[in-house]
Amino acid sequence: MRPRQYLVDIPAVLFAVLLAFQMCRMTVNAEVDDEQAARDWLEQFYGVIERHYFEWISASWNFNVNITEENNQRLVSTQQ
Repeated sequence: MRPRQYLVDIPAVLFAVLLAFQMCRMTVNAEVDDEQAARDWLEQFYGVIERHYFEWISASWNFNVNITEENNQRLVSTQQ
């Protein structure tokens, strides 16, 4: 059984989100009362996104090299 196909490419979406936040990060200036708090939040957000992306890439690789129902379920679970 193949995993569900989505209209969007998850890695591309994650890249776009990271790029958008990076651009916001570059434009942070005196408008933000606590710049360090904003930087800390972005770093935490990047960590979450990086872990999710790594899990998705690993599950995708495992499914593509070893097509089993178990690997399919792991891949599907990372896409939810």
